[in-house]
Parts: sequence; C-alpha cells; structure tokens
Amino acid sequence: MSRFYIVFFLLFTIQATYAEIASENFCKVDQTYKLSIFSKSDAKFISKNCELSPENQYIESFLIIKNEKNYINKIEGRVGNGGGVELIAVSLYKKNSKPPVLITLYSETYCCYPQPSGKLYTVDLYEIKKERNHVVLNSITNILGRDNSGLEGVSDDYMHFKFKDIASIKKWLDKNHK
Repeated sequence: MSRFYIVFFLLFTIQATYAEIASENFCKVDQTYKLSIFSKSDAKFISKNCELSPENQYIESFLIIKNEKNYINKIEGRVGNGGGVELIAVSLYKKNSKPPVLITLYSETYCCYPQPSGKLYTVDLYEIKKERNHVVLNSITNILGRDNSGLEGVSDDYMHFKFKDIASIKKWLDKNHK
C-alpha cells in the first residue's frame, strides 16, 4: 500500500513540475516598474504576458517587496476580434492619513461589427499595508462601483469611459477615497 502512495506522489510531483515549466514557456516578462511604496525604490512591479494560443492570452502581475513576491491579479484577454489585453499604466496613490494604493490600468482593443468596437479599459486598486513584517495587498476596486471597467467606443451608441489614464483615477480618488 505504501508503494502505491509513493508512486502516486512521484507522478503528481512530475506532472506539477511539467505543468509549471510548460506555462513558463508561454509567459514572458512584459513590463517591470520600480515603485517607492514605503521608502525609495523599495518595490518592483512585474507583469508577465502569457499567450497559450491566439484565443487564450492573459497578463499576470506581481509585486515584489524585500524579496517577498505578492500575486496581484490575472487579467484575461477576451476571445474574438480583440487585440489582446495589455497593461498600459501602473502608479501609486498616496494620501497622508491612508495606506498607499496601487493602481493598475489595462486595455484591450476591439474591432469590427457585430461586436463593440473601441477600447475596453479595466482598473484595479489595491491598498498596501504592512502587517507583522509582511506586506498585504487588499483589493479595493469595489469603491469604483461599476466604473472599474468600461468601453470607450461604439456599441449600440458611442460610449465614453471616464478612467482612461492615471490622472483621472487619482482625481477621482482625491474626491472619493476617504
């Protein structure tokens, strides 16, 4: 019976290792940013662009602080006539009495009838806190309500999305993040 468990464990380990190596072959570091969260240049933001096939593309993002790698998110490209999702901006929002907020902005271009045409934007917000020698990221994207994602382009009518750049997001945070 113990042989069965040993063989099962070895097969599981080999499969898990192969799956990790295979996914790494499709993922390339796309963008890297140095950030000053708690002190000057104390963090690194890394995004990986992963394309498994033309219909299966996504971006994974990480934040590294003091050699501690924190998973942020995975944004999947939508299948169809989209041009693939891309990270277009990363920034920090700092207000004296509040923890810093990491802002990420993604876009994806759509084209051609019968689907909507234009750019789809997605905003993610993460509050960054230190807790017992660890950094904790808490998603606060929900404070944007339905405005965390939207189309700038044509659907049935022309649609406008108000958060197409970091400046507009920070201006909104100044007014609403209390």
